[in-house]
Amino acid sequence: MHHGSVVSDDLLDGLLRRYIETGRESAVEDLVARTRPRLLGVARRIGAPQDAEDSVQAAYLALVRRREPLDAPVMPWLVRAVIRIAYRRKAIERRQHSLAARLERPRQEPPASAAATTAADSRPVRALVDRLPGRDPEGLPLHSLEGPC
Repeated sequence: MHHGSVVSDDLLDGLLRRYIETGRESAVEDLVARTRPRLLGVARRIGAPQDAEDSVQAAYLALVRRREPLDAPVMPWLVRAVIRIAYRRKAIERRQHSLAARLERPRQEPPASAAATTAADSRPVRALVDRLPGRDPEGLPLHSLEGPC
């Protein structure tokens, strides 16, 4: 949009069609100049302000890579693309932040006395297992102490 003016779908569709048919980048530049402020506003409402520009650029890139007419007017298509991209970026950022927070937490090791107690408690079990007929004497204690492999 140019400073509050309403941009018609026909004008934007015509600019895209001109780009597809002629490859003139000036058509895309005009389309960007007319739509960018609104798309930036949409992206800023969804995610971090610093990510808004990247979301809008990704939507434009998706549009020009199509190299074919849209089955919908350009502006609604671009708005939907920006919304999808901005929410995807937000979800990725949330997962990365969550992962980073989990990696920063110190691992809680059991106290040294707990390991010694477990080893001492396992001696009677090992003695009983050793007396079982026809069994692998090492398999059962390892399974019971360390879990299945």
